[in-house]
Amino acid sequence: MKLKGWMRSLGLAVVDPARNNWNECGWVSPLSEACIRSNPLLVRWLLVVRADPDGNPEESRRPIEHLAVGDCSAQALACARLLMAAGVDPRQFDDQALSALDYAEREGKEEMVVVLCGVTRR
Repeated sequence: MKLKGWMRSLGLAVVDPARNNWNECGWVSPLSEACIRSNPLLVRWLLVVRADPDGNPEESRRPIEHLAVGDCSAQALACARLLMAAGVDPRQFDDQALSALDYAEREGKEEMVVVLCGVTRR
């Protein structure tokens, strides 16, 4: 099965990032969509095939920021760990001068804050 067909079968939007105004239509990158759905297997696969861990620069939020404001399930934490291992900086500011770490702290997501800080619990 081709990549686009496989992604559609998972319910993921397939977009052409070169298309004008793709983000205005509510589209997000496949990596952001995988993070929104807290799907660590898909996040890992997309990183293996060289998806940019910071997502598409045209998106309003980076994939790590979707995780910071989403649920705090074991799957979401696994996705965050994968992005951190891929080199994502959770302290990078968005256009509102907030970082993924700021969002997680504001939402009271202690476990996500621990992951984003790179702290290992014993």
